[in-house]
Amino acid sequence: ARSLRGTPAAGTRVVRRSAGEQGLPLDIAVWTPPGHDRSATGSPVLVVLARHDGDWLPSTLAKDLRAVVVTMAPDDDAQALAGLSWIALHAAGWNGTPERLGILGDGPGADRALRITALARDAGGPAVLRLVLVSP
Repeated sequence: ARSLRGTPAAGTRVVRRSAGEQGLPLDIAVWTPPGHDRSATGSPVLVVLARHDGDWLPSTLAKDLRAVVVTMAPDDDAQALAGLSWIALHAAGWNGTPERLGILGDGPGADRALRITALARDAGGPAVLRLVLVSP
């Protein structure tokens, strides 16, 4: 039977985990592209935060962008900001860097992505290099 979450893109890998940051619980999925080598040297990969519950979109983004895509479904802006901080803290473990973070938001998530970027900037948090707003 096919999953209601969609079929992941070929060759991508996902690790699902629960974490905590700034006292807030986070349920996170980390998607890596085919052939991703965490120990590779050279240019760091882009790490993208996307709010999406399915498997197809984040895995396709990871594959097509050659990026690490971290998905979560934050309850509020504080939890989303905590998630962005957690990603910045752990980016090096995926051959990423806090200087190459992106956020993708679709529909209402686009509004949240914009707010989180501004909140992070105003709070001296992680800087967002790329911001993709789909149907804001």
